Amino acid sequence: VDRNGGWAVVQSTLDMNPAYEGLSVHDNGRDAVYVGGTGTTGRDVVLDGGAVGGVPYVLAGSWTVGVGRALTVTAGTAVRFEDNVSLRVDGRLVAEGGATAPITFTTASTTTVGPGRWYYIRFASGSSGVMR
Repeated sequence: VDRNGGWAVVQSTLDMNPAYEGLSVHDNGRDAVYVGGTGTTGRDVVLDGGAVGGVPYVLAGSWTVGVGRALTVTAGTAVRFEDNVSLRVDGRLVAEGGATAPITFTTASTTTVGPGRWYYIRFASGSSGVMR
């Protein structure tokens, strides 16, 4: 996916599992996977930066990982949050990176990086997770 004027890839929702594999992404208006909407996941979801050419996922709205559901973020994946966006975990969050392939949760802002741009990742009572 290259040389378009907008986002490289747009997903209308986090509550889906498109089969991205081996994408090459460069020279777009925004080299990222834009994830729109807000809501609660009703399925297990995987965010795999390696499958989308190493570009980040950008969450445009707040999401909740549903009870009994999992959000898995693969090693080396960057998840960016637009301003005032959060992630609530009622189910399970699995984010296992490593020294050579860390997982990053940060702001989507390209102009001002600092505290206060996005809200939080919140684990609700009864939820579970692994972040390393």
